[in-house]
Amino acid sequence: MYRSLLLPMCLFPALAFAQETSPRYSARVVTSITKSEAPAWRTWKGKDLMMNYPGNWSLDNSGTNGAMVVFLAPVDSTRRFREHVLVHTEQRPGHTMAGLADEHAQELRRANAEGLENQVDGDTQTLTYGIQLNGRPVRCKRTVVKHGDTVLTLTYVASPDRYEEELFQADAVLNSLQFLE
Repeated sequence: MYRSLLLPMCLFPALAFAQETSPRYSARVVTSITKSEAPAWRTWKGKDLMMNYPGNWSLDNSGTNGAMVVFLAPVDSTRRFREHVLVHTEQRPGHTMAGLADEHAQELRRANAEGLENQVDGDTQTLTYGIQLNGRPVRCKRTVVKHGDTVLTLTYVASPDRYEEELFQADAVLNSLQFLE
């Protein structure tokens, strides 16, 4: 009986010592930090609102397609279409968001939009759809924002194969919207 107790008691200090003197290994982790490929952002300021856009995108405020401003992705020699965000604004006193949402959805149905998804959340409506633009298929995300009597429509337009790739930048443009009071 004493032997069975004595053996573990004798081994315990030996095990403890063995653990303390076992070789210790260390590792050094080396990582490289590269400058982000995302360019610095710029700010566009209109009469009643302000938005940020990627620094490598260009800006067209000539009124193309009735837009207040158009943010254009960089020219890429491998494709002929430039992703862009169009910004339209109009005064619509007395209109509810529900009525405006219905108008936008009906307009897109009349234009034969494909895969129309429509979501309304408070004073914001988001529509995603495919459509033909100058004979070319495009994928769009339209965000309609009601701010008092002002209705702001922001539409991201991209070729279907690039839609998801550039969506995060278009969403960042849309989410940077600030109304100036």
